[in-house]
Amino acid sequence: GKIIYPWQGSNTFKNVVAGKYIIRVKSKNGECLTEIPAEAMVITNVITPNNDGINDNWDLSKLLHAYPNALVEIYDRFGKKVKIITKAENFIWDGKIAGKPVSTDNYWYVIKLNDKQTKSGSILIKNR
Repeated sequence: GKIIYPWQGSNTFKNVVAGKYIIRVKSKNGECLTEIPAEAMVITNVITPNNDGINDNWDLSKLLHAYPNALVEIYDRFGKKVKIITKAENFIWDGKIAGKPVSTDNYWYVIKLNDKQTKSGSILIKNR
């Protein structure tokens, strides 16, 4: 019910708070009007799993609570899948594979929310 932005000429929205939205789209002459559901997600992109109690885990549990069947795939810089995170792990990753810390590096992720929606990006794991 709350209008965040007035009509604008761009499809880019800046400084949007995480949450679900309805985007209203119209042609420049105002003849065609439609609505598109959208969701803004804020995803942490750095963890330091060094057991100091600060940023030790990549915690997506709050973000993905509405998507219990979501699947998170983690890839190394060579494109090798190194980890899959699901609800079974409460969508939390400690930066380890088979109990051993992964190398400090950038990793890529794909979050499959459902059959039609995916989000992707990178995460820096810093172990040093």
